[in-house]
Amino acid sequence: MSNFVYFRLPDDNVYYKLICTVLRLGSLSELNGASGFVMAPFKASPDCPLVLFQPTVVLKSEVPAESEPYELQWHEASYRAGYRQAFAQMHYMLNSGTLEKVVLAKRADCRVIFQKGDGVQLFLKACHLYPHQMIVYVGSDLTNTWLMSTPEVLLERTAEGWHTMALAGTSTVPDDWSMKNQREQLLVSEFIQLAIEPYVDDLRMNGPYTTEAGSLYHLRTDFDFQLKPNCRPEQLVEVLHPTPAVCGLPRDEAMAAIETYENTPRYYYSGFCGPWNFQGMTNLFVSLRCMGKRNERDFSMFAGGGLIKESRDMEEWEETERKLDIIRNVLR
Repeated sequence: MSNFVYFRLPDDNVYYKLICTVLRLGSLSELNGASGFVMAPFKASPDCPLVLFQPTVVLKSEVPAESEPYELQWHEASYRAGYRQAFAQMHYMLNSGTLEKVVLAKRADCRVIFQKGDGVQLFLKACHLYPHQMIVYVGSDLTNTWLMSTPEVLLERTAEGWHTMALAGTSTVPDDWSMKNQREQLLVSEFIQLAIEPYVDDLRMNGPYTTEAGSLYHLRTDFDFQLKPNCRPEQLVEVLHPTPAVCGLPRDEAMAAIETYENTPRYYYSGFCGPWNFQGMTNLFVSLRCMGKRNERDFSMFAGGGLIKESRDMEEWEETERKLDIIRNVLR
């Protein structure tokens, strides 16, 4: 497989195509002084490593006014019984006080029946459908092939300094926020504030407020700041990832529950990716609304949702279905 990255930053009308060599990294500290496109899994392992795509060819193009037609038919299996069982086990931990919040993810396995078009056409279609999101199409022997459309910043450099966000709480109706959604947002915001305070100066918070991502709405709080002189960006990434928006609280206990009860590995879903010190850009996004291709006929879609004590099984399942629709709309 050739090693490639296509990415389009939110609200931009250009995209980048990178032909790369790929470097397996042992830790985030190896990003110090490095440049390229980084891709990290939810939890690194020998089979699912942290990698750095180092460009040998860089092409920059305008997103065409219209995407080429793409046709795909597929059969989908989404494992409702396994989700129900995992929800019950995690909800017990929430009710017992072992966890304050945990994110339950699910995978929908798909088999291609008919296909006309290629991955680049899918990427460009996603760019048209979701102009305000980060769109990534990436492939290598180390990572396999992934397409994602994500609204959530993990860490990015701005003209004024640095920025991250808490994005938690989901609704199909703007400004219709239940106590459950408001509490979920508060947990994530408080975690991020406490995590970054030792590393930053001039911290400014804005939110929570409603933001749109595809056909869904989320609660969002922005954090803008300067890094302290002795702090490196990769140190901040290490304390932020994984945030409670994709893992839970307390983080170690939530991670253990995810590894024990989720019925599938997440691989690169709910990790992060983005340009790192590349042409002046550092823009890392949480890898949400993902599909991963296993071979020419089989791929999987991933989505998840935050659980707290007030969560209900069917409501959470339906929320993850709506999130999967973000990718389904690209495939249709």
